[in-house]
Amino acid sequence: PPGAGRPEPVDPPEPQVTAWAAEMRRGLWASLPELHATTFPQPRVQGRPRFAVLDGMLPKELADRLAAELPAVDLCDMLEKCSLERRDAPHSFDCGLNPDNPRDFMRISHAFPASPSAHAVRKILQSEMFMEFLHGLTGVRMRPSQEHPFGSHKQALSPGHLALHQDASMFAKRSNPNQDRRVPRVNVLLYIGDLKDNTTGHLEIWGADPETGQPNELVVSVAPRKNRLLLFDTIDNIHGMPWPLRGDDSRRHLQWYFHAVGEPGTPGPLAETVHFDRPRAGWPAGRRPPLR
Repeated sequence: PPGAGRPEPVDPPEPQVTAWAAEMRRGLWASLPELHATTFPQPRVQGRPRFAVLDGMLPKELADRLAAELPAVDLCDMLEKCSLERRDAPHSFDCGLNPDNPRDFMRISHAFPASPSAHAVRKILQSEMFMEFLHGLTGVRMRPSQEHPFGSHKQALSPGHLALHQDASMFAKRSNPNQDRRVPRVNVLLYIGDLKDNTTGHLEIWGADPETGQPNELVVSVAPRKNRLLLFDTIDNIHGMPWPLRGDDSRRHLQWYFHAVGEPGTPGPLAETVHFDRPRAGWPAGRRPPLR
């Protein structure tokens, strides 16, 4: 059977996880001043997407273990998992295999993996330390999503793509009808491995036209790199991977959601989104979009 003769991975000891978290904390807090001055302004500027791209935040040992325990899938793996899991455990996989779907193709979303290193990463990213960092980053106290408490494991294969979209969040009760009712929410993606072709698989973040709400300017194009943490505020943030993935690599990441604490709101399903067509021109004449 697959994996016969190989020892099962063992959960890292608690002191090791604590040491990894302390090392990560130093890197996170050191990044705050530059993030506030550049890509994640404090307070939020209406209509301007806020995001943070942080490289090498996980200690190298943990990032290497994670990549080894969560290897890339190939097409045969994807088809087998989607066919078997849908029948036997319909909630453990969400498979986008319909070629007629213009919004989502050749992407699978797994239940959170039973990997010791993934468990260690989740423990760190849902710890009080990381909540303090999100508070420092956003100015709002955050909590892990109660709707998706464990997070998810997502992979895409060529020619996979994900249409530009804006995530719907919860709406809070407000006494002032002119006050923004959207509850702050942050999405966190941790890329697991590199792609051999570094010109593909980018997640695009777009600004929206203040009058129409349609995407009107490509703000940044973020490459999927091993041990890269991408955080973004979902308010006023249009994002996606609209260009088909090229090559034979799997684009893989772990993902979590965080909501503002103490906001009495009406929950909406996190899968509820507003989709957009990608504009043909994404940036003003003479200015290329930033790549990361």
